[in-house]
Amino acid sequence: MKVNWQSKIETLYKSKSSKICHKLQAANINTLLELISILPRRVSKIQSRLDSEASIDQYIHLSVKVISAINSPGKLNRKKIPLSNITLNAQDLETKKIIQLKWFNAYPSLTSTVTKADYLQIFGKISQFNGQLQIINPEIKLNSTPEKNLREYPTLNSVPKTKIKNLIDKIPKDLWKSIPSVVPESIKLDIELQEAYQVIHHESNFELRQLAIKRLIYEELYNEQIQIDARRNNRLTIKTEKFTIDPKLSVNQFQQELPFNLTKCQVNALESILTDLTTEVPMMRLLQGDVGCGKTLVAFGAAYTLMKQDAQVALMCPTEVLAQQHFKSALTIFDSSRVGLLTSSTKRKEKLEIQQAIKDGKILFVIGTHSLIQESLSFKSLSLSIIDEQHKFGVNQRISLTKKANSSNTLLMTATPIPRSLCLTQFGDLDISIIKEKPQGRKKVSSRIIGSDNFQNFLNFINTRVDMGEQVYVVAPAIEESEILDIQNVQKITAFFKKNFPRMNIQALHGKLSPQEKEQILNNFYHQETNVLISTSVIEVGIDNHNATVMCIFGPERFGLSSLHQLRGRVGRGGKPGFFFMVEDKKLTGQSIKRLQVIENCMDGFKIAEEDLKLRGEGNLIGTEQSGANLKKLSDISAHKDILEKVISDFKTASKQSNLFNHAKIKEEVIYTI
Repeated sequence: MKVNWQSKIETLYKSKSSKICHKLQAANINTLLELISILPRRVSKIQSRLDSEASIDQYIHLSVKVISAINSPGKLNRKKIPLSNITLNAQDLETKKIIQLKWFNAYPSLTSTVTKADYLQIFGKISQFNGQLQIINPEIKLNSTPEKNLREYPTLNSVPKTKIKNLIDKIPKDLWKSIPSVVPESIKLDIELQEAYQVIHHESNFELRQLAIKRLIYEELYNEQIQIDARRNNRLTIKTEKFTIDPKLSVNQFQQELPFNLTKCQVNALESILTDLTTEVPMMRLLQGDVGCGKTLVAFGAAYTLMKQDAQVALMCPTEVLAQQHFKSALTIFDSSRVGLLTSSTKRKEKLEIQQAIKDGKILFVIGTHSLIQESLSFKSLSLSIIDEQHKFGVNQRISLTKKANSSNTLLMTATPIPRSLCLTQFGDLDISIIKEKPQGRKKVSSRIIGSDNFQNFLNFINTRVDMGEQVYVVAPAIEESEILDIQNVQKITAFFKKNFPRMNIQALHGKLSPQEKEQILNNFYHQETNVLISTSVIEVGIDNHNATVMCIFGPERFGLSSLHQLRGRVGRGGKPGFFFMVEDKKLTGQSIKRLQVIENCMDGFKIAEEDLKLRGEGNLIGTEQSGANLKKLSDISAHKDILEKVISDFKTASKQSNLFNHAKIKEEVIYTI
């Protein structure tokens, strides 16, 4: 059978219905190239002589002579088969040293093999008991060539590590000489990809393994640059509507609609967006900035300019609370007859009327949640798609909105500052605008970790701030992904606050409430009828109450650093200072305390985002998987910035020297027969 690196893993088996293959395929291991991406956790040198170099806890492969055997009854297994405990005294054929071999609860077949044998090849880890060297439950290696190194693979989707090793060992040896690389030959590296894979899978030398790992990291990052560049070039081939806009004049006109001045960063960002709209190339811009920096106002500025040309704009938000907040803000700037709100709680009759007005082009600016990507909604001339808190949407959801547009102009917004290293990978094909300034009047927010030693002072402080006429947010931690448990957590904390603050008006917000109930609770809070609002992290985005000055997070260790920073941004938005408390509800580990101290001591969202990236991992940056570690990824853009910088530099040089698609094409693979 002929195989290459793109061959399916079942070609290594005589039976194509192998359960192991099915389990690996379920873990997204389908081809031989993906199979060797399962890297061994460690490769250790195996001793083959019982001499002075052999040490405790080291693996050894020995040929031994059986001196004596003791066989005693063991347990019965579930099928009532009698098992045996076996002790052999054996002599290493080379050094003549004695070692004791022990098997506990051995099956009859193994008992027969080891007690009748005169000579054995055994493999196992050396231990010591009462001064006697021994190996517990060694493997029997009949007529096998001793291996130089022990390769320990991870267990994957319940496939044992030994099965993975055995499967990798079935790959033809000559095939390892032709592993395809996406890196052009003009780029000279310390080690070739083929050699790097062989070293990682078979070599125990630490320095060589480190060199090989760096080579694989380089390959991964280079491949990502190819895909990013392909996306960028694909966008450049698409033509879109070209608007006649004077960016500076348009910004000045929008400024006249506002009772305050835009910051310099806001002006620069808006001018960049409007400049993008004057070209035939679809805009794909990321607008990022810290919490409360005024990104939404910049988006409104773009909408204002396009609406003057009768072009439609859609703003999609991750939550109904945020959509309603943006809608209320929009009504202070735009003609109410030209703006619409679509959410899951919009009544059917009203929804149909809004959908028709959007189709007819009467509504030019529509704000909503996932309702905007329903098939029943169509636009007359959608020219700009704005996606707020873009990381909270799946890739396919974002694409669904942009597909409704006549053009593909897209503005992504995020309040989670993105580290530069991540911008060079995940967002490498986007134009990026950053707002670092805060609007005038924003006060500093003091942050503090609250433990048992200062908990009573914390309660007294809340009481004082409420007596001063200020309001308090309390965020209950999400427990796993259970709405019921989250509600119970909210109810538990609500009961605690009502018991400790009987004079206060305290209300709870959670997912089980109807849209009308949620809106009423939020309105009560806006109008200062409620002193304390208790909720899950639904208030992370969208709520803008300048009278709320205190934010309390219970179980802060369950939140990402960027989420904590966003929650902190809900207070200190008016002329009053803000206070942010992270309340331990259990004794935290040193690592958890260290994480929270990052928030306590730092207000720079970009530094916090760097720390968050290190802790969370960047996920699959090219595909639709957006969080957590990826089995087939070695690269970590936080830890491997130096390699990333070299990859980007090498890629730019190589791209100038060759056509993109020829450059990206994988070399023809050599085919071998097994």
